[in-house]
Amino acid sequence: TGWAMSEERVALARKVVAAFNRRDVPALAEMVTDEFEWVTWTSTVEHTAYHGADGLASYFRDADVWEVLNLDVQEYRDLGDEVLVAGVFHLRGGGSGVEVHDPYYSAFFIRGGKLARVLSFRTEAGALAALARPD
Repeated sequence: TGWAMSEERVALARKVVAAFNRRDVPALAEMVTDEFEWVTWTSTVEHTAYHGADGLASYFRDADVWEVLNLDVQEYRDLGDEVLVAGVFHLRGGGSGVEVHDPYYSAFFIRGGKLARVLSFRTEAGALAALARPD
């Protein structure tokens, strides 16, 4: 059953990323726990945390300035109850046309078949360290 569970976790991570790229808040809300927490690195100085389905909605309201907001995932790595999602985050400003292409690493914490927590980092080392000590 370990393999089947692993497949399910990676499949969930893929569905979450696809919904994120579509900016599909209702679909994302179905895939997260009630206590869902997402800590982003978009602000370089401080991490911003979004909570629950409402938090997801407010993230995308905040992200409206970006004409392009796309997560190009190169790897989904199953690590037990967590999945490491690694790729490149592509952004383009709606008004400014400014483009950002940054490495992206997220630790997806999965509980009971739903996404409970996402911690995002600019480096693989940061994400792996967070997975090693999730608190």
